[in-house]
Amino acid sequence: MKEITIAVPDGMSAEWNEDGMLQLVKDNAQEQKRDDRPVTERIKTFEDACKELGRRAENGDEDAANLLADYENNKDNILNKETLAYMKLAIITAAINEEWKPEFTEDEYRWYPYFLLWTKKELEDKTDEWKDKNQLLLWGGYAYSGSSCGLAYAVSNHAFSDATAHCGSRLAYKTEALAYYSGRQFAQIWCQYHTGKEGTPWRNS
Repeated sequence: MKEITIAVPDGMSAEWNEDGMLQLVKDNAQEQKRDDRPVTERIKTFEDACKELGRRAENGDEDAANLLADYENNKDNILNKETLAYMKLAIITAAINEEWKPEFTEDEYRWYPYFLLWTKKELEDKTDEWKDKNQLLLWGGYAYSGSSCGLAYAVSNHAFSDATAHCGSRLAYKTEALAYYSGRQFAQIWCQYHTGKEGTPWRNS
């Protein structure tokens, strides 16, 4: 009788099923090694976000798989930095939000980081105390009668602080704390998205 040797992929194990057939199944020991740290400790870089979505894609998350595929298929063909930055932020946002996805319903709260833009010279003139108090501002939209309080939209005649709900964004976070974290940790990518230019946050920790 001829013996056949088959390599077992990482994260899998070979087990006999009820029909007497040898099959590959997920290794429970590998499943137990899942990183259970808070998302703000696991997702520190764009690469971390890609790994997180890759894990979800392997578990059947089609949205995660599509975000990664869109980025991989287009990253070398995109001519402007704003579009590339948006694709990166879509991946980062999905990773940080974990399994949460916005439904954009009337009673749903969503959060988004807002920024103030300063020149290098302007920042050099600011004191350390001022910088500690003004690292990142989170604002809701203006709301007359409560109807226009939204997020994620800037128009030139109102600068970056204005937002209206009927012009929302997919870059929404499930909590204020996560929006704040994203704005600080990934400030350079956010700057590229808003301005198309390289930006350097004075503090990114």
